Amino acid sequence: MLRLAAGATAAAVFSNLGQILGPERFADLASGRGDKRSTCRLFVDGKEVEDLSLPLLGRAGRAEVEVIVLAGIEGG
Repeated sequence: MLRLAAGATAAAVFSNLGQILGPERFADLASGRGDKRSTCRLFVDGKEVEDLSLPLLGRAGRAEVEVIVLAGIEGG
């Protein structure tokens, strides 16, 4: 479970995942500049998010975030 400050953005999710996963695994999600790779899908409360600068808005201050990484053969 990630705990983020109020008003956190989708980019904050990626930043925290980078710290948790380490650089080798994080490279599957984001480019060296931190941009989301085309093989990575991010959903917040069931809706896909492309713009990582958008704030995470959830029910009662909580949001369900799902990150899916597709293998190259599946969509990348």
